[in-house]
Amino acid sequence: FSEETERAKAVLDFRDALEEAILKQAGEDAVTFLGGATGAHCGYLDFIAWDLTAVLDAAADFLRESPLMWANFHTFRREAGTIRLVAKEPDGADCREAQVDEADCREAQADEESDGAGSFVGFVLLSEVAWDRAQFIRDLKAEWDIDAETEKDEDDDETADVLVFPVGDMTAAVSMMPGPVPEGEAEQNAANNYMWPEAVETAKAHRAHLMVAVLGKDADLKERGKLFVKLISCCCSQEHATGVYASGTVFEPRFYQSFAEMMKEDALPIFNWIWFGLYQTENGVSCYTYGMDTFGKDEMEVLDVNAAPSEVRDFLSCLVGYVLEYDVTLRDGETIGFSEEDKHAITRSEGVSLPGMTLKISYEP
Repeated sequence: FSEETERAKAVLDFRDALEEAILKQAGEDAVTFLGGATGAHCGYLDFIAWDLTAVLDAAADFLRESPLMWANFHTFRREAGTIRLVAKEPDGADCREAQVDEADCREAQADEESDGAGSFVGFVLLSEVAWDRAQFIRDLKAEWDIDAETEKDEDDDETADVLVFPVGDMTAAVSMMPGPVPEGEAEQNAANNYMWPEAVETAKAHRAHLMVAVLGKDADLKERGKLFVKLISCCCSQEHATGVYASGTVFEPRFYQSFAEMMKEDALPIFNWIWFGLYQTENGVSCYTYGMDTFGKDEMEVLDVNAAPSEVRDFLSCLVGYVLEYDVTLRDGETIGFSEEDKHAITRSEGVSLPGMTLKISYEP
């Protein structure tokens, strides 16, 4: 166990060092890291590159001095080629120094680049390695009046694995991934969904997934978030869709779609964006948010409350709705309330339910 723990720490430290080196050399505007996964023998980092040549040059420079024997770059486009960054002989010498060709980079980057930075990313779990691209395009038009048609040449395949299209000053992307979410991540987080008893078993059974992303640095965060929910909601209508992995848990497709409908009444899809975790302690009920950081806000917690779980969740969801609707920033030492007499203290400190700093909101006025 100790050896596995040390190995896991070494892998994460290496990934952190690689990210730091790329950001330092290529610049923070060149790349947005989305996450990654590590298996028994290999691992990967997911990212969106705004300057792919600079990112791969920086990665190759770092990896060449590392103990890794080889490293490749490959875009989510299945038909695109692989770019070899490092390949070493057993004695550690480079047998083929990385050649990052700008033309290759532009080709690999074509479906992932937009004018802005930042993204919302989520995954729709599939029971089969299949999706109906044409149906998704029809559903998006019928439900939300969004055109996802792209220019196609004569050889274009209607069942292509990637669909990328502009929506105003945003870019939407839906990518078919022919395998489960790596490292059992979906089923692990499915355990957080106390409202869906079958969440874990459903997540364990998925065989593929759709990765959904919305990009656009210059677009309003809420508009990006709304588009993201619309995309995933339409993905939920796919024949083989079984769950939505987003906001730190796995949602039931019907649940996700029903709350997405709130946007048709000009309401924010709070329960699609934010997961409200609930758990029992010796001193009462605690509730926390997961997803506020996507909007540049601190996560919130209500701790050890003597009240019904649904009441605590409703209390916190009302606060979240207010903060996101009016772009409010809550600060340590302030109060918030629903009337002049109703004041709730705000304390910013190390998180209890979550890592990092969170806002603790007192339940009692």
